[in-house]
Amino acid sequence: MTYNTTHTKNVHTLLKNIRLYTISLIVAISFITSSVTQLITPIDTSALGCSEQDREARADFYSKNDIQFVDPCDAGGSCAAGSGSLTGPAPTQLNGESNAEKVWNYFIGRGLTPVGAAGAMGNIEQESSFDPLIEEGGNGIGFGLIQWSFERRTNLEAAAAAAGVSLTRNEANNDPALLFQLNYLWDGEYGEMTWQEPVNAETSVDGDPSVPYSADNTGNGSTLVFHKLVERSGDGTTGKQERIDSAKNFLETYGGGSTTGGGDCSLGEGGLTEEQAKQFMINFGKNTDGFSAAQTAGLWDMCSPGNKGSNCVSFAYFFNNTFTDMDVRTNDGNGEAVVGSIRARGANGGTEPKVFSTFSWDDGGEGHVAIILGIHGDNVIVGNASCSRGINGNSGAGDGTQSGNGSGFITMGPKDEAATYLGYVPTEFAYPDNVKISDIEKFISTGKV
Repeated sequence: MTYNTTHTKNVHTLLKNIRLYTISLIVAISFITSSVTQLITPIDTSALGCSEQDREARADFYSKNDIQFVDPCDAGGSCAAGSGSLTGPAPTQLNGESNAEKVWNYFIGRGLTPVGAAGAMGNIEQESSFDPLIEEGGNGIGFGLIQWSFERRTNLEAAAAAAGVSLTRNEANNDPALLFQLNYLWDGEYGEMTWQEPVNAETSVDGDPSVPYSADNTGNGSTLVFHKLVERSGDGTTGKQERIDSAKNFLETYGGGSTTGGGDCSLGEGGLTEEQAKQFMINFGKNTDGFSAAQTAGLWDMCSPGNKGSNCVSFAYFFNNTFTDMDVRTNDGNGEAVVGSIRARGANGGTEPKVFSTFSWDDGGEGHVAIILGIHGDNVIVGNASCSRGINGNSGAGDGTQSGNGSGFITMGPKDEAATYLGYVPTEFAYPDNVKISDIEKFISTGKV
């Protein structure tokens, strides 16, 4: 048999090249897969706290995955059901100025409703005035936020020592002791949801203080349910009523007013929902106690008689100067000029809508300026005021829709459709650096801040 050596060499060369190509392809695929995995591997953002490191990790994850979000650590009080799940991870940092505000934000952040949070706080106010280092006067038996006593106090102090938290009276110990005691009350004392769910099930802070202590108080208001399950004090009718009155005050201060919590206005990552946005615009036109008009620096009457507050510039001025750090001025011109003026004064901006951003568009006339109140998927919710585009005119509260005869109204739809923005797809947006989330929530609930 005769072999063709040239043919054999060619085959060997071909096979060698195929092997090299295959190896190169595998290496390339591995590199690409590694890079993509590094970019989009999910993290449990709910497990992140409010430390600078955790906030940077949260922002980095959302940024790499092109997700718009509102940092939950920036949110203040809430006027609706909390965003937590009751069983989520314990916070690592407190947010707020006073101890009372820190406690409110803690409870709301962990999932209590405003009614639940206020009911708990009405009790804590009576026990310790939110001082985590206070000892019971006279007998010195009780200690801390809820005046833990006897074996409960011993267990608290042992847990604090094990965690390295000092309970000695010292200004520097306030926040660590406050956070520890809140986490202990929530997770540590019982190790299960013994009071959170019953307190959260109540729809009012009010109740009948004459109900016997032996009753479980279900249906008798969050204040008395918390008192029964957690405090267990020997207060009579007068003492219990004082706790209820304190709870009402906290609900008024932080939660928007009514003893039943004022509706669902807690904001999520996408900003306002459709119903929240409608209520926001209704309250703008309603002008409760003259609040809306007072925030517009004389722009409230810019449209024809009777169309109070319906000028688009007046609404942009109202929203930004009340709820954001962006500087809108009365001499910024017509709607088409507002965003350019804001950005000329240093505001950040871009070509894409973001939650609570302001946009302008130019139609060759006066143009229009409005606010992005919410973004949900590819759909945008816009808050508008317009002298000429309200179908039935613009005056008063209306119903939050374009045909509802109110000073302000929403439009909503895909972010790339002109009708969503009342005429033209904007090409320029101004982005606020800071938004007063708790004030927006309160305005939705009460019509003023």
